[in-house]
Amino acid sequence: MKVFKLIRIAGIAATALALASGASAQTLLNSANVSVSVNLTSQCKLSAAAPTLAVDFGTYTAFGAATTPNPSMTFDVLCTRGFGASPTITWDANAGAGVISGLAYSLSLANSATVPGTAATATVGATPATLTFKLSGTMASGQAGDNAGAGAQTATRTVTLAF
Repeated sequence: MKVFKLIRIAGIAATALALASGASAQTLLNSANVSVSVNLTSQCKLSAAAPTLAVDFGTYTAFGAATTPNPSMTFDVLCTRGFGASPTITWDANAGAGVISGLAYSLSLANSATVPGTAATATVGATPATLTFKLSGTMASGQAGDNAGAGAQTATRTVTLAF
């Protein structure tokens, strides 16, 4: 019992001595500026879920009509937020018009919707702007076609989106 009292008395004496001498915890204040930099290259790209771009008119019987005379599909392009809201669309030739199996067709591509994405915060990065495009084709009925192109035919066209 006496030992306990001595330790308790020693603790009280040390506290009283510290208060009397004005001793306090000290904080070391040093600061520095941190330079944060990046060189962002903005871009747009097809979304990972973008389907194969295709316009399929189906079957066409000469002087009749395509089984799918106005096919269309949509796909998404992801862009750096704030970049690429109004792209220029150019086709490889004839502004999207062409001939396959002796049948004239026309292609069009239009931006049908834009979602601007969200701004970054200190804990979450920005989400991309998403531009949804509609690719459409038309093929008039009543065409004769070309027997040299009879059977299933495929043509590859190139469309360029410049942002």
